[in-house]
Amino acid sequence: MESVFFAIRTYFPDLPLVEKKIAQYILAEPQKVLLCNITALAEECGASQATIVRFCRRIGIKSFSDLKIRLSQDVLRMSDERFLPDIALKTSMDGAQVVKGVIGNLQRSLARLESICDVHLLSRTAELIATARMNHIFGVGASGLVAEDLYQKLTRIGIPCSHFQDTDFQIIASCNIKKEDAAFIISNSGETATMITVCEWAKRNGATVITLTMETQNTLRNTADIPLLVPSLEQVFRTGASVFRINQLAVIDMIYSLLIFRDLDTNITILEKTIAATHKKN
Repeated sequence: MESVFFAIRTYFPDLPLVEKKIAQYILAEPQKVLLCNITALAEECGASQATIVRFCRRIGIKSFSDLKIRLSQDVLRMSDERFLPDIALKTSMDGAQVVKGVIGNLQRSLARLESICDVHLLSRTAELIATARMNHIFGVGASGLVAEDLYQKLTRIGIPCSHFQDTDFQIIASCNIKKEDAAFIISNSGETATMITVCEWAKRNGATVITLTMETQNTLRNTADIPLLVPSLEQVFRTGASVFRINQLAVIDMIYSLLIFRDLDTNITILEKTIAATHKKN
């Protein structure tokens, strides 16, 4: 299901002025739009109901109801958190059922990940990371934890990299990125506002952009030089993005392994040195 945010950004330059106001309101207040009927949205935007309908069709959506259904998916993705599939919420569920459900979801998700992995893109990513002047790693929320994992792995094998947890610092870093650098942007939804800003600055400065997003169409995926993907799953209840995080971490491990095997002897020596240093007895 195509993202409403992506559709709006794609068609925005060609929209009439009144429809641009509708688009801007939806982008700014998506959660409020989900609570609006078509009359209320028309009043909020200073437009007619007919204009709302025309706007939907102009961005490739057949009706206002369809727009709200798609927008609800975007709102769920905005925080980079998702819901696990196929586990019914019941107060009577025992621990064994919960554990079995989580493991089952991880198994299905990793099987799907294997089917969509592009070895060529993963190899290109490893080569770019190994040869870039500097690797700038970006991510917030649950994806920020994955960004931190990549930063730790690259640091261990001596590859130049940077990562800031603060979102403002991430934007500042993207403003100063060089064309010889790589920007690795992690976002489940591919629509996180801060990550889109980071991507825009990185592209403007001529850096090569790698993204890691869900497999649905999204802004970051469609802007990246190297778009890496994880499965997009249906959702039932919020789990702190555990399935997506594990898929993302698996992709990071693939890239790390490719980097290790790119120069195995040298990297083993580096790893042995760092292990000895961090496990030194006092």
